[in-house]
Amino acid sequence: MLIDMTRFLGVSLAALILVPVTANAQIKTVWSIFWLTPPLSCNFWGQPMTSNYYPPCKVGGVHVSICPQPTVSQQPFDQGKPITIVGWELMQILSDPTASGYMVIGSGNSGNPGADVFGMTGGVGTNMKNGTFPPDTGLPQGGNPGYSHIDVYGVCSGGKNPATLTQQALVTILCTSP
Repeated sequence: MLIDMTRFLGVSLAALILVPVTANAQIKTVWSIFWLTPPLSCNFWGQPMTSNYYPPCKVGGVHVSICPQPTVSQQPFDQGKPITIVGWELMQILSDPTASGYMVIGSGNSGNPGADVFGMTGGVGTNMKNGTFPPDTGLPQGGNPGYSHIDVYGVCSGGKNPATLTQQALVTILCTSP
């Protein structure tokens, strides 16, 4: 009985020592992509929203929302390296709290498998949603600097003065890089 207990304690202690080592070996750095637009019109459904706060993004001659910007940061996406999107937050800021809006975010995922649209928000007045993918899953993105991009589309209507209604997008994307 004493031998069995000693063997059990030895296995348990080994598990306690090995689990933290194994867990530390699997830790990945989480990077963030932060993006904001100035106030824009409400009809960005057929074309992606763009921001003059950042250098222009074009893919195949078409303006896109977010693309690698090697001169802006050293994070993996901006350097054209592959990433895996593991979380997102999308806020639509409406200039009129009584107006309605809807916004989506999607990934031009460079031929990688996975969803195009991965996040959305909507409601009356400023609205926000966020999400994370389950552990060990995510949305592969990047690795093709000439094509990799993330787009944001938004619409809004109503409110007290629809003629002056504007929207802004505030986006945070959480990602890892192999």
